[in-house]
Amino acid sequence: METKLSLEDLLPEIPEALRPLATQYGPTLIQMGQEEFTAWVKSLLDGDFEAAYRAILERMTDEAAVAEGETLIAEWQAANVTEAERRAFFRQLGLDLLKALLAILAAAVAL
Repeated sequence: METKLSLEDLLPEIPEALRPLATQYGPTLIQMGQEEFTAWVKSLLDGDFEAAYRAILERMTDEAAVAEGETLIAEWQAANVTEAERRAFFRQLGLDLLKALLAILAAAVAL
């Protein structure tokens, strides 16, 4: 039988860079046994983020999974707005440069 841990027990076992994830998913992580938790940390350290995220999702309640999905959707929507603004900025910058080049060419032809 595996021992269940508290979030305070888990945090010292996690590399500093991964602690924000552990805090974010703390309620789900403390449901894991020590072996499963160790496998989760190993997945992250090995760069297998899909397996680590899948392990979290499999343990979430339906309500927590829906909330997670809503959070991800909101993050994607914000990223889409930011990307649209960035593209519009560079499109306008390109148009402004073309206008300046056309003005220079028109001036050169007029000479």
